[in-house]
Amino acid sequence: MNRQQITTLLSKGLFMGKPEKALLIETHISWVLLAGDYAYKIKKPLKLSFLDFTTLSSRKKYCKEEVRLNQRLSKSIYLDVQPLTQQGSTFQIGGAGKPIDYVVRMKRMDQSKLMNLQLKKNKVSASFIKDLAGLVSSFHKKQEPILKKYDPYFLSREFADISGVAAKAKKIMGEKWLGDIKQCIAQSNRFVEAHEVLIRYRADSGNIRDVHGDLHTQNIFAYDKPVVFDCVEFKKEFRQIDILNEVAFLCMDLEAMKREDLSELFFNRYVQKMKLSKKDPELKDLFLYFKAYRACIRAKISTIELLQHPEEKAVKRKVKTYTELMKRYLSDILPASQ
Repeated sequence: MNRQQITTLLSKGLFMGKPEKALLIETHISWVLLAGDYAYKIKKPLKLSFLDFTTLSSRKKYCKEEVRLNQRLSKSIYLDVQPLTQQGSTFQIGGAGKPIDYVVRMKRMDQSKLMNLQLKKNKVSASFIKDLAGLVSSFHKKQEPILKKYDPYFLSREFADISGVAAKAKKIMGEKWLGDIKQCIAQSNRFVEAHEVLIRYRADSGNIRDVHGDLHTQNIFAYDKPVVFDCVEFKKEFRQIDILNEVAFLCMDLEAMKREDLSELFFNRYVQKMKLSKKDPELKDLFLYFKAYRACIRAKISTIELLQHPEEKAVKRKVKTYTELMKRYLSDILPASQ
C-alpha cells in the first residue's frame, strides 16, 4: 500500500466495502485505520536506518512479530494478522485473492484515553502511576535475563544515528540546533567510553531483558487500569535492553510533559517493586544517560516526522523539546566542554 491508495479508499469510503469512512491515524512508519470495532495497522513500505519494510514479505513477517510480542502485555487488543486484498475498487481485510499487503488487526480502543491526552487534561492520578509501575515491574520480572556478550557502544552508535536525519533537517531547524545535536553526540560517546565497565556489568548481572522497547505515554491507554501496547517488533536490539533504559523512556516522556512529579513517583514505585537501590551514584548517572538516550531517540523520530511534514509547527516544537531535554540530561552528567 502507499499513501495515495490509503487516501483514495478513505475518501471514497470503500474500506471493507462499507459506505462509512474509516478514520486514519498516521505515524512515521505506519497507517492505522479505525473502522467499526477494529483498528487495522498497515506498515509503510519504507526503509530507514533502523528498519526495512520495503518488501511485502518483510511487512508480513513484522506484522506477525508485532502480534506475538504485544500479546505479552495486551493480548485482548492484538488479535491476528490479516491479508489486505483488492477487488475492483474495494479493499477487503481477509478477502479472496492475492494479498497486496498485510494488516495487524486489533480491538479498537478509545483514543481519548491515550495517556498523553489524559495528562494534558490532568486526569492521570497517582494511583494510576503506581498501577503502571506495578504492571511494568511485573512484566520485567517475567522476562528471562539475556546473558550474552553485550556491546556498550551499541548505545552510542544508536545515539549518533540522529545525525543523518538531523543533517537533512538543518534548513528547517537551523544551524545552532544541528550544532547542539553534534555536541550531544560527542558527550554521549564520552559517557559510554567512560562507563563501559558498568554497562557491561549491568548486562552480565541479568539486567538485559526482552521488554517493550518503546515505553512512552502515547503507547499507554489510561483506563481505570493501564493498558500498554505497541512494543518494538522491527529490531530486537531496541527491545532487548537494560530494564533501566526501558523505564527511563517513560520517565523522560513524563518530564517532557512537565510532570516531573509523576516521573519521580513512577520511578520510586518501580524501584520499590523491583527491589533496586538508588544510592549508587554511577547508577544515577547511567539512568540520566538513558533518559538522554531516549530523548535523542524521540528527537530523531520527531525529526523524521518533520521531514515528512515540514509545515507542521507542532512537530517542530516536539523536536525542540526533546533536544533541550537531551542537552539538559547530558549537562547534568558531564560538561559539554569536558
